[in-house]
Amino acid sequence: MSSAQPAPVTVNWLDNDKLAREMFAKGHAFELVVAAFFRAHGLSVTVGEQSVRDSVHDRDQYRAEIDLCVAGVSVEVKSRNVNRWFDPMNLCSLRGWAEKKGKVGVWVIVSQKTGEMLVISGQKAMRHATVETTRDPGRGIESYKVVRVPLRHFSKPEFAIDWLKSVERMAKQDR
Repeated sequence: MSSAQPAPVTVNWLDNDKLAREMFAKGHAFELVVAAFFRAHGLSVTVGEQSVRDSVHDRDQYRAEIDLCVAGVSVEVKSRNVNRWFDPMNLCSLRGWAEKKGKVGVWVIVSQKTGEMLVISGQKAMRHATVETTRDPGRGIESYKVVRVPLRHFSKPEFAIDWLKSVERMAKQDR
């Protein structure tokens, strides 16, 4: 009798609608956490549609969605299942970057385990981004391209508050 165990089977999340829906639901929950943070600091916040498609294969028709609009600024929220930040920080997939590049005013990264948040402006992210190949065992992805930014370019979310408030004030003055 052999004691050898069969190799674990990893299903790519693109072939696993249940996993994709779970991940979208988790991401949407953290978008609401970030929205509450900005609202608690007196900023106007609109939460994006937060729809969950029937199949992950329908994802292309949702690519233009924004997570939040804070003080009139597009905010992309990325939650990470980490206890501590890694350097460089994975900002998003190369595909997501290509579709959102230049459209995001602020990126917010939030830890799913600690609730800690870091922010980076869209312009700063564009200046310091590099593309690397990595893997994502949680989604069963063995190799894909991600956009990474050195950790030193991120700030605590409080640093974004004053800037977003000034944007909001200027928008009100222009009306």
